[in-house]
Amino acid sequence: MVYSCFIFNTYIPSLFQGLVYCLSVVVGRVVGFVDGCLVKVSVGGFLVDVELSSSLCSDGLLRIIKSGREVFLKLLVEGATPKVLGVVGAGDIPLKNFDVDASKPDVFARYSWLWLRTPKYSKIIRFQHILLKSLRRILDSEGFVELLPPVLNLASDPGLRGAKKVAVSVYGSTYELCSSTIMYKQLAATALGKMYFVARNVREEPVENVKTGRHLIEFTQLDLEWAGASMNEIMSLGEKLVYESCLEVSERAGDIIEEFNPRLKCFKPPYEKITFSEALNIVREAGMRVSDSRELPQEAEELLSVKVGKPIWLI
Repeated sequence: MVYSCFIFNTYIPSLFQGLVYCLSVVVGRVVGFVDGCLVKVSVGGFLVDVELSSSLCSDGLLRIIKSGREVFLKLLVEGATPKVLGVVGAGDIPLKNFDVDASKPDVFARYSWLWLRTPKYSKIIRFQHILLKSLRRILDSEGFVELLPPVLNLASDPGLRGAKKVAVSVYGSTYELCSSTIMYKQLAATALGKMYFVARNVREEPVENVKTGRHLIEFTQLDLEWAGASMNEIMSLGEKLVYESCLEVSERAGDIIEEFNPRLKCFKPPYEKITFSEALNIVREAGMRVSDSRELPQEAEELLSVKVGKPIWLI
């Protein structure tokens, strides 16, 4: 029987109390070299010294461990000391100097599980946590109710521009991975009035979108709905979300902001409203050709943002 990590919390402490309630096979990560064939292994958040058998304690494996590369061991736990059954995997890149290179998708995906162990991405995750907590606090204070978003859908957003939906087969029927919660939030708002999702969405974007800086195959969306609200009420709520969350993350994660975006500024509402025609004139005066009958392309939006220099509503 192989135990998942969520069982470690109830099982592993018994090992250190000298009481083993079950026999299990687990996977542990080698975190350091001790001496000889003795290595230190992390199992379920606990550190334990494990002796490698003579057949496993090779010079090659020890060199990998000492160099800081990833090594995982399959362990049989049936007493106070785990027994090594074998090597599950030995990484081929050193953790020191590990870098995530998005320009190489195969490498990027292969080592995605290492991201959280790099200083950059651990800081990003902490920032994300603070931001989401702030956004939830604001919406809760305004009477919004958070719903858990769906994962599998019989149907999702019919209006994906350029992207494809990802379909899966479950018990002989075809479902879509959630690409948008737009239909679900509109339905929920008829019952709750004010609601929101922190929704995970999956969309198969065109390959060329990998370089736009604004497209992801999998992304998180704060998706809210307010039944019966006016446009001005929604705009005021949006301004409150942007401004107050900016102030909060600046206070609680100032070190991260200073490292990654020291020029971040929290703009106090209300924000200027610009019509589509006015936006066209601004980018045209800057020398860009844009159509009257189509949405502004990404380049035009970026130029408009630079020219105005502050948050705006495009109406």
